[in-house]
Amino acid sequence: MNRQKVLMVEDNAGDVLLLREALGATAWNPEVIHLGDGMGALDFLFHRKDHAQAPRPDLLVMDMNLPYLSGQELLASVRADPDLASLPVVVFSGSAWDQDRIEASGLPGGHYLIKPDTFAGFLEIAERMERIWREEA
Repeated sequence: MNRQKVLMVEDNAGDVLLLREALGATAWNPEVIHLGDGMGALDFLFHRKDHAQAPRPDLLVMDMNLPYLSGQELLASVRADPDLASLPVVVFSGSAWDQDRIEASGLPGGHYLIKPDTFAGFLEIAERMERIWREEA
């Protein structure tokens, strides 16, 4: 069986490292593909530029504050595309501030996760991401 693929769109290297480690510590242990900005994520998801052969991720994990294309714009593009609309998405944010706006865009409230302060918190988040993927797979 192939490992599931998580596309992580995050520009904070520390958060990438901690979440990658936490996901790797789970029984799920998905392959993590990292991109640092929203435009690169769109290129990956729509198989543009250097990503013509990119695999379809099983889960999209994204921050809201991204360079070049905001998380809000990325989420809207994913939800508007018939081939990507069913892709499970988790917003992984440093703030609860945007949660109401994100839920209004159709993302379930349980899919908005606040970045934790401890590695134990990252492990809990990784397990929640696995549950979200399993529920929507």
